[in-house]
Amino acid sequence: MPWAQMEWPAGVAVADLGYGSLHVTQDLADGHYDRVVLLAAMVRGRPPGRIYRSTWDGVLPDPAEIQARVFEAGAGVVDLDHLLIIAQYVGGLPPDVVIVELEPVDVGGGEGLSPEAAARLPEVIELARREALAPPRYGAPTG
Repeated sequence: MPWAQMEWPAGVAVADLGYGSLHVTQDLADGHYDRVVLLAAMVRGRPPGRIYRSTWDGVLPDPAEIQARVFEAGAGVVDLDHLLIIAQYVGGLPPDVVIVELEPVDVGGGEGLSPEAAARLPEVIELARREALAPPRYGAPTG
């Protein structure tokens, strides 16, 4: 991953979290992070090829939906929304969570990025870098 080879200051961890929401949740809970910046490509019906930045509000769905997402995650479904909900439910997320998403152009499957996504990758990485290095928000500790 190109962002993993970039120079990052002490205190910034960069990882590929595409290995399943239950394991990622455990890793996030063990990390005691002040801020988490998540990068994803999610089909949400927005204009394709655009980059979207949002923050996680921490609002959880009803218990039945949480359980359904845990079940799907346990069955191997890798999904950003599953991760956010499960990690929030178990207390594995800090109050400062930023999400950088690319609305996919091609969802046909396969390995690697579509040409459109590959062209936007430098912009996504720069946005994620700015978010990761931004001053603390929400009363997060400064060091």
